This record gives sequence, C-alpha cells and structure tokens, in this order.
Amino acid sequence: MTALAAYNNSDLNESFKVTSKDILKVKPYLELIPGDEVKALDIFNSMLIGSCNDAALALANFTAQKTGSNFAHLMNSEAARLGMGSTSFNNPMGFDNAGNYSTAEDLKLLITATQKLSAFTALRRRSNYEFTGNLNNVYSVVSTNTLLKN
Repeated sequence: MTALAAYNNSDLNESFKVTSKDILKVKPYLELIPGDEVKALDIFNSMLIGSCNDAALALANFTAQKTGSNFAHLMNSEAARLGMGSTSFNNPMGFDNAGNYSTAEDLKLLITATQKLSAFTALRRRSNYEFTGNLNNVYSVVSTNTLLKN
C-alpha cells in the first residue's frame, strides 16, 4: 500500500534530498545517506524489490511533503477507494501495530489493483536493483523473495 499511495499521490520521476527523518536502520534497509539526492522511482523500486524499510519511510516522507497530507491518511484513503473495509494503516513500513491490520480478502483487492499498473508488474521478477545517488553513493538491494530463485 505504501507503493500504491506514493504512486497515486506523487511524481516518481522527481528527485528529492534524503534527510535525517528518512533514516531507519531496521533490516532490510537501503542505508540511505542524508544529503544525497535520489530519484523517487529508484526509492520506489528499492522498496518493492528489496523490502527496504528506509526506502518506504523516505518515499512516504517525500509524498507527504509533496501533498501536505499525513501519509497514513493517504494509505487509508487508497484502501477505502479499493473497498478494503477491514484494513487500516498507521505506518508506511508495515510494522506490527494495533493500527496496522488487514485481511487476506482486502490484500487480494490491493494486489489486483497494483497488477494493473506497469510500475508494479515491471518489477515482479526482478531479484536485485542498483542506482546511484547525486553524491555518487551506490545503493543496491537484493530481493527478500526466495521464490524468485526458482
């Protein structure tokens, strides 16, 4: 849902500067460096392919700043739009919390919606991703999906 909310509420072709608010050292993470300028699409791809928690946080912060809206509110608005009536989000990383819950039926609605978008389907078999920030920092991720190795 983090990816869908960012996709629908920001321009992934824009770049943004990483700040200290984007740093989250909870594995898996991208090891973003404050002050580096990165493309939102690279962060989006890293989040989806590598499940990077700091990428999810940075993309959420970027989108919230662009829209002026609380990112969890954007996520919940997307869920409502999709008819996900048994779902609530309160953080972009999906960390366990009483405010984060869903059902298999609702998650199926989310997956169905994202599979209609090329930004999502283009990544479905990718097992790694690499990009370079404006300060020449190289960021790379490897998929956490062990099924891709088959």
